[in-house]
Formats: sequence, structure tokens, C-alpha cells
Amino acid sequence: MSSVTTARALTSLLLAVPSAVSLPAQKPKRSPVHSDSIRALAATPSDPALRALHWRLVGPFRGGRVVAVAGDPVHPLIFYFGAVDGGVWKTTNGGETWRNVSDGTSDIASVGAIAVARSDPNVVYVGAGEADWREDLTHGDGMWRSTDGGETWHHLGLDDTRHIAVVRVDPTNPDIVYVAAMGHAFGPNAARGVFRSSDGGKSWMKVLFVDDSTGAIDLALDPSNARILYAALWKNQRFPWGFAAGGGRSGRWKSTDGGDTWTDITGSHGLPPRPLGRIGVTVSPANPSRLWASVEAPDSTGGIFRSDDAGKSWERVNADQRFMIRPWYFSFVTADPTDENTVYALNLGTWRSVDGGGTFSRIRVPHGDCHVLWIDPGNPKRMIEGNDGGGTVSFDGGETWSTLYNQPTAQFYHVITDDQFPYRIYGAQQDNTTVSIASRSDEGAITLRDWYDVGGGESGYIAPQPGDPSVVFAGTYMGTLTRFDYRTKQERDVSVWLNNYDGHAAADVPYRFQWTFPIVFSPHDRNTLYATAQKVFRTTDGGTHWQAISPDLTLHDPATLGPVGGPITRDMTGTEWYATVFTFAESPVKAGVLWAGSDDGLVHVSADGGTTWQDATPKGLGKFTRMSIIEPSHVDAAVAYLAANRYQQDDFAPYLYKTADYGKTWVKITTGIPAYTRAIREDPTRRGLLFAGTEMGIYVSFDDGARWQSLQLNLPRSSVRDIAVHGSDLIVATHGRAFWVGDNPMPGAAVTYWLKDRPAGEVTLTLLDSAGTVVRTFTGKADSSARDDSATYAPSDSAVPVRAGTNRFVWNLRGPDAKKAKDIVIDEGMVEGPVVPPGRYAVKLTVGGQSLTQPLTVVNDPRVTTPLADLAAQYALTLRIHDRIDSLVAGLDRVQQAETQLASWTEWTKGRQEAARIKAQADSLKGRLEAVRGRLSEPHAHADESTLHWPIQIYNQLLTLNAMVQSADAAPTSQELEAFAELSGRLDKELATLKTIESDDLAAFNRMLHDLNVPAVGAGGDQR
Repeated sequence: MSSVTTARALTSLLLAVPSAVSLPAQKPKRSPVHSDSIRALAATPSDPALRALHWRLVGPFRGGRVVAVAGDPVHPLIFYFGAVDGGVWKTTNGGETWRNVSDGTSDIASVGAIAVARSDPNVVYVGAGEADWREDLTHGDGMWRSTDGGETWHHLGLDDTRHIAVVRVDPTNPDIVYVAAMGHAFGPNAARGVFRSSDGGKSWMKVLFVDDSTGAIDLALDPSNARILYAALWKNQRFPWGFAAGGGRSGRWKSTDGGDTWTDITGSHGLPPRPLGRIGVTVSPANPSRLWASVEAPDSTGGIFRSDDAGKSWERVNADQRFMIRPWYFSFVTADPTDENTVYALNLGTWRSVDGGGTFSRIRVPHGDCHVLWIDPGNPKRMIEGNDGGGTVSFDGGETWSTLYNQPTAQFYHVITDDQFPYRIYGAQQDNTTVSIASRSDEGAITLRDWYDVGGGESGYIAPQPGDPSVVFAGTYMGTLTRFDYRTKQERDVSVWLNNYDGHAAADVPYRFQWTFPIVFSPHDRNTLYATAQKVFRTTDGGTHWQAISPDLTLHDPATLGPVGGPITRDMTGTEWYATVFTFAESPVKAGVLWAGSDDGLVHVSADGGTTWQDATPKGLGKFTRMSIIEPSHVDAAVAYLAANRYQQDDFAPYLYKTADYGKTWVKITTGIPAYTRAIREDPTRRGLLFAGTEMGIYVSFDDGARWQSLQLNLPRSSVRDIAVHGSDLIVATHGRAFWVGDNPMPGAAVTYWLKDRPAGEVTLTLLDSAGTVVRTFTGKADSSARDDSATYAPSDSAVPVRAGTNRFVWNLRGPDAKKAKDIVIDEGMVEGPVVPPGRYAVKLTVGGQSLTQPLTVVNDPRVTTPLADLAAQYALTLRIHDRIDSLVAGLDRVQQAETQLASWTEWTKGRQEAARIKAQADSLKGRLEAVRGRLSEPHAHADESTLHWPIQIYNQLLTLNAMVQSADAAPTSQELEAFAELSGRLDKELATLKTIESDDLAAFNRMLHDLNVPAVGAGGDQR
């Protein structure tokens, strides 16, 4: 069956019995408003009015950043990884496939650490919240524990730690666990340092704490004596404009009594003096007196250090700069469990030394930026690494690795769609490339061949050219902007200015382009493209020329424009450039009405295409607030919506606003939103229908923001960074679980209906054509075994869902299937009914004697230009073919019925004097019936390719013709019409022969039976 035929679609419907909630058809909506408790998201059931809606994972299946990995110490094929905003994943086949094991049983999203108890591998601990603090970080909610290998989870507290770097479990007691916590990323707090539990996490004791701005970044445990621990503490804080990592009391501590007391060993002989930065530490299981450390220190005094006396003295064994690149982001070292001279260092790549750290050789892994490595304590060749591309497994010591293309944990910043059919979805994946991916596939699954890179880089906005989606503009940091042409595969750099200022602070560059700077086409002119730095730029010739159309629209406080990353190591990648226009949009209602919001707290509006600008910042909104998304209304040029956030100042409250007077006044609209906000979008056709993306998921408002409720449904817990509405589809860019779409991807009629109560009787859906003729009828009954929140998405012939609240049924636009002959293989054909031609139809819902009817319109695939008359001819011929197939199958049934009764009477009359006469007559009749059946069908062909021996007959030839006629949206060919006439004639001949046998030979046989006082064989005759 061709993809184009099945792509015929229609507007979905909303029916209600006896009264409907006010919902737009096919707009995903979701759960009721929850409390501020994060765990309420998983515990609260869905609003019955929304439960028929559903999110669909689009992908891509390409991994995102992973800083937490672990392996099962007993079962060699079992491993775990934690995505930084994608939950916990488990493989039971060595990385061939991964399954998320935290969805639905926990609220785990960002994972900073995983540990499997060596003494009981069913016990798995997870520390939430990554501790490699990139600009795009997501926090967590403390500690979690599973006692069944990740199938179920229990929350253990430590919520306010926010970011957990390491979890270590006593190798002999699964209830003794240590946690290294960094605490809040954007402000001081006391819930940081090293914590210990001796009862499996039921209670915790903070055993190492130095101050409220210094957390624990690493923790090593002596495997031969679990009371000996080494901790690395690190002072690090992020700000809206960067971060300061190191200094203060950053250093190293040791405990020999299980954490009861600690000694500061930072001043040990051979170590560089304070100030220090990040430190990674590991103990050699092969020789617990041997330690390694990766030490960040000023003036190139850092490097890889080794101690051979349990930390009393140290020697710098390697000062290679490769191991000191961006130490705030890496610095992990791992000791080989069986060889005291082998150690691994992780940074941009992965290196191994086999001579005690003197020299290192690089191990090729599937992705760069390597964060964490777990090695099997009993088999050093078995390992799992976490890097910026996901979790990857090796069984040969790093010679080969499992793929990263089986993990849908991509982190996206923004999302946009193009105007082709089916439309494509675009976004930039953190730590990877940009992505253009099919929103759906005619093949039924979205695979690697359905997505590709479109230029730009890991962080930017993307803008497909209106009217020509082969051309795509894409950006990334430092202002890089490219024009990609899919037809030539050429990627032209059309950046506004020089796009490389590595090592320069924001104050030192001419144009401050944000990490994810806006690139936006005008909704009124397909050739007008905007891009923003601290100013707004415009091009009308594809980037060949750019014009600044605004002054600096930011606060640009000099204190926010200096170097970042210090005091030990600067990190000037452009990621932290501040005082930029972070969001930009032109009104879709009125050309020239431009909105700009900065990341340092300002909103501006222009009513004249950028000639003049007015400050439109909401009053009372604190300094340095990030204006994340501005969404101009689709119905009123004076109206706009704003999503802002202050989480970078340790303020996790939501900030959503609406203006109705071009920004002169704003109203806060956050009732029902429990988390800080990233995005807000308005439905383009329904006024007052809004969607909000938050750090905890997605929310919907039906009343213009007056009240919000969760729209999470089956969407996994993850940060929703951006939202797009395409027709009646809702698309979200998650920052850890790839792209998801709330839609009906299957071609057909999505009939949505609302039932006040679950009916006791049958529910019927009847599809009618424009003349009122019944096309299809479907029924369903209440089924107490059905899940309350299960959604029916299978098209056609599926059960009609019957439950209180919203239900959805998908009709695949086909007429009834032809009858299938019993126990005969279908060779190359099909029994599926024809797709109805475009036109007006209706659907009638009947419940408890009440009926409602709504019109629906079937429209053709936009890619198909076949005239309606041709489609009508195709439909008519297919109906005739189906009628012929049904007649043939009915004939086969008549043959079978006659043969069964003949056999019955032959058996019954055994032993009577007339038995021989009856058997002879019955055998003769059966032979003539078998001859007819053999010309109608293939009675001996039951398995695939058995027709290579038993040639196909009229039955499979009609099925083949059925498939041929339905192979595309086109009129029947002349040869198909001729073939139908030929097959129909042959069928008529055989049916006539059958009728003659029935009317003559069977009648004679019946007369004989009558003369012998035996009941007659024939239609309605009794079978003995």
C-alpha cells in the first residue's frame, strides 16, 4: 500500500454526550493543577477531560550529556546511565538497547550520580542534579533508591542539595552510602558537602561541611577498608553572566573512621598550595595506598598527581595540558581495579596510562567531552563511560564501544517547524549538531534516515526559509550563522560579524551574541530575517548584507561583562556572553511591530520596524531577569506574552506575563505553575489557549493565562525549553528527552468525544457519506480492565473506547475490509478496504439511545494532485473488487458447508445397506465441489510462499488486483480494468458452476436421501 494513499487526512472532531467540556479538537491538554511538590506530578491522575490526549516521541535517538554511569557487578550485560535531564536508563544486553526505568515510578529527571551496591546489585542509588555546571544545567531533588534493579524507586530526601556529584556505597553493606553534594548552583546554601546514611537513606548525617558556598565534587572510598574515604571540596557558584570556580577552601579531605572525623590534607607534601580549583580523586583497588588526583591549580601547577602513601605525600606525574582543559567541566580520574599502575583520565577525550601516570595514550570513544568512567571491579575490560553523547559500553577495555544512537536523550533549546507536508521539526542539540527531523514517517517509524544536520551548531535557533524548506538558517555561539541548502548540501557562513573570539570577555567583542541567539523570519515577508546580539540585525538578501535596526537594547552593566570561570581557570567560550537580546519576535498581526527581550532584564517594543524603540519592561521585575520567550499574539497586535526566569539568581519562581497595550502595563499570569518558566506560546487559531514550558514540564491555560494546569500526560519529566504549534499539533523541545509531539500521526479521522459517565451499554460510531449511506460502523463496551489513562491511537477496527471523560477513536478512512478466506495464505495482495475519496462525511455517536452527528471533511494529501474524478473511479473499482472477493469467499463457504454435510452423512450411514451408494454419490459430488474450490482459491496453500508450489487462483488474483488499484492515489489503469473484467468473468463462471451443482447434483443427492428417509443436505440442512 503506498504511503500517499494512506496519507489522506481530515479535520478531527469533538463530540460530547451529554455535554462537552470546552476543548479544541486535537490540541493536547493535560492534568489538573498540582501542588508545588515536584512528586505531585507523578502521583496526580490526569484530568478526565484530557486523558485521551497523548504525546508521541519523535526523537532523534541520539544521546545527550551523561555524567552518571554504573554497571551491575554480578550480571555482565546490565548497566545504568543517568541523563542530565533524561532520567535513569538501563540495559540488559550490554548497550544494544536501553530502557528508561525512572519514568512513571519517580520524578527523577536530572541525574548527577548512580551507584550499584556491590554486595546486592538489586540496590541502586541515584543522586539527582548534575554537578558539571554548564549554563544549561537542570537541578535535582536529592537522593533516590531502588531495591529491585531500577523497576521501582523511593525518594530518600536531601532535596535541597540540588546537585549531587558522587554516590559511593559500602562494598559489604548496601545500606551504608555516602553522598558528595554540591548544593545550589546559583547561591549559597547549607545542604552541601558529604552526607552519610547507615540505614539505606532513611536518615542522613552531614559528616563534612566547610561553608555554604563550597560543596563536595568527588568522593573516593578505599575498597579494602570502607571506613577510609577521600573527599574533594570545591567552591563554585554560577551567576546569570557566568561563574566563579575555585578558590576559598577548595581542597582535599580524608577520613579513616567512616566519615565521623575528617582531616584537611590539601597541604600534603607535593600538592600545589591553595587557591585550588576542581579536584578529582581515585583509589587503586589493586593497592589502596596508591591514589591519583587531577588537580586544578594556578599558573600551570596543576596536573595528574599520585600518592603512594595514602595521601601523606604526592608527586605530580603528568603536567600535560590536555588534562587541564576546562577543569571545571571534567577532572575525573578512575583507577584500574587490578593493576596499580593503570589509571584513566577524562577530559575532552579519554586517556589511559599503564605506567603509573607518566605517559598516557588516547582511547577512542564514540563522542568527546568525557565525564565519568565505571570499571567492573572484577573485570577491567568491562566498563561504561558517560560523555556528552550519552552512555557507552565496552567489553574489551575500550577497543570498541556500544552505540550512542539508541538513546532519545537529546537536549534541545528551541523548536520550529517548516511549511512542507509532512512538516519537519528543527532544533539544535546540545553537545552535538542541529537536527531537521521528519515529524512523522510514511514507513511507520522515524529512523536515522529521517533526520540530518542543517548547519549552525549545538546551541542556536533555526529558521527554515518560508516557502522553500530546503534552505535553512541556523546559529550557534559567538554569532555563527549559516545558510544551508539541502539540494546542494552546501553550508554558507552568513554570520553578522567575525564569529570567533575565543578567550575574549563579553566587554571585549563588538557584538555580544548569546549562546542561543534568536534567528527569526518575518511572518510578513519571507525574505526578511532577523538576528540579535545586543542589537537587532536584519537582512533581506539571505545574509549577504546585515543592517542594525536598533541601539543596544540591554542593561549592559559593566560588572556583568568581564571574564568568567576564575579565579583559577578562565573559560571564555562565548557561552557566558551576557547583556544580549535573548528573545525576539515580530507581530504576526501587524508588520513592523517588533518585540525584544534581553537576558539582563529589559523588554523593548518598536511599532515602526525598528526605527524607534520604547522600554516595555514589566514593572517590579527584578534586575538581571532573563526574558526567555516573547510571544506576540496571533489575534491582536497590542497583545504579547512573556516567559521570564530568575533561576540564575537562585529564585525558582515562575514569571509569566501578558500585556494588552504594547507593553505599557503587564499582568502576571502564573496561577497553577509550580516551576520556573522557559517558554510561552499562544495557539494561532484559538484565542486564550496558551501553553507554557517550565523546568518541570508543560502546562496549558484555556482562559488566557488566568489558570494553568499540567499538560504532562505521558510526556516524561524533563525541562521544556520551547514549544511550537503546527496546525493542530503541539511540539515540545525537551532538554533531555528529545522532541515530542502531541498529535494524531496516523492518517485518518481522530474522533474525540466526551462522556459524562461511563455508560453501561454499547457505544456506536457510525461513519456516513454525503448521501447518508453508512460507510463504517464501530462499537465498544465499557471495559473495567482498560487503563484509565490509556489512549486509543490504533486506526480502524480498534475498540471504541468507553470511559468517563474524553475518549478518542481513529478511523483510518477505509471502507470495510473484504472477507478473508479461511486458512488460505494471502500471497501478494490485500483485503483492506479502500480509502474513501475526499469529500464531506459525517460521524454519528450513539450512546444509550442518544445520538449526536458532526460533519467532517476528508482532504487529500497536499503532495497529491490527482483529480477528484480519478479518486472516485479508484474507489468505485475497489468497491467492485471487494464485492467480488466477498462473493468468492461466500462461494467457498458454500462449498465447505456442502462438503462438511456430505462427509457427515457418509459417516452416519456407515453400516447401512445403502452406505456404499451414498458414499459413491457423495464422493462424486465432493470431487466436483473440490474442482470448483480449486479454481476459485488455493485450498492447499496455508503458509507464506507455499503458492510457489500451489499456483494462485481467482481469490489471490483478486487480492492482488485490490492492492494494485490501491497502490497510489490514481485512477485505475486500463489494464487493471481489463484484469477486473477477466477475473470477474471467470468468477461468474465458477459461481454458476457451483450453483448448477447445488441446484442439480445436490438436489439429486437430496432426493436420494429423501427416498432413503435421510434428512436433506443443503442450505439450512442439519449437520449430523
